[in-house]
Amino acid sequence: MRLPGRQLRELRRLAAQGRPHPDHAVRRRAVGWARRPAPSPGRTVAIVVTGTLGAVALVVGAYYRVAVPIILLGLPLTLVAAALAGGPPRAALIHRVNLAALLDDMAIPARPLEVAGRGRRRLHQLSVSGVLVANAVAGAVARAYTVTLFCLVVAVVAFAVGRTRGTPALPARLDETGLRLSGGAVGVPWTAVDAVELAHGVDPFLLVVRWRLPAQAPPVRAASTSGGRAPGARRWLDLWLDPRDHPPETIVLTSRAYLAATPPEDGAAP
Repeated sequence: MRLPGRQLRELRRLAAQGRPHPDHAVRRRAVGWARRPAPSPGRTVAIVVTGTLGAVALVVGAYYRVAVPIILLGLPLTLVAAALAGGPPRAALIHRVNLAALLDDMAIPARPLEVAGRGRRRLHQLSVSGVLVANAVAGAVARAYTVTLFCLVVAVVAFAVGRTRGTPALPARLDETGLRLSGGAVGVPWTAVDAVELAHGVDPFLLVVRWRLPAQAPPVRAASTSGGRAPGARRWLDLWLDPRDHPPETIVLTSRAYLAATPPEDGAAP
């Protein structure tokens, strides 16, 4: 989907203020654009130019074993190309605020919901990995070990963040008894949930469904099902989703329906 330039600038300005577009139809178009934006000629040219120049600098630096082209041109240009390939600026923010406003005006019955499957690794994620590997190899060949170390540190940090972000994860089940994530390893009854909302991260293609837990309730300790370290106690649960694979609106609306249908616990305020 393509948005007119003036409309896109208005959406960016409003999103930076945390506000959705006042027009309901524009909100729907903004959500569609954020999920599947039409290729921008200017962005495509910028990706090709920066990526090509950066790759040439890496090859020259590695071939002649000179660190200067890698440090001054190869590393920054290839990182810029990967960032441009990641998606339009503020797309995740525009997506979240406008979708949240749309969901505030919608409701569905409280029915059991199961969401299975796993998200596919996207091209923009592969481009970042490829850039890091190319720079690390070129830096090692040219004996620019600072570049190699930098790439390895970024890769390790990204892996650690990805592991944290992936727990809890799909599959998910929502029914009258509560919420279960990670195939049942994480379970919370609806009486232990205050609200559900949307959040966003640095990845312009991902959205987060966030279940908030009462402040007075004991924190939930989510179990890790990926063999890694279990995350610490928290007062919310985040489920990261690629909305092109798993649109979050049904999960949010179903959660709100069950929350509205769940009577408060004894002694709790109505």
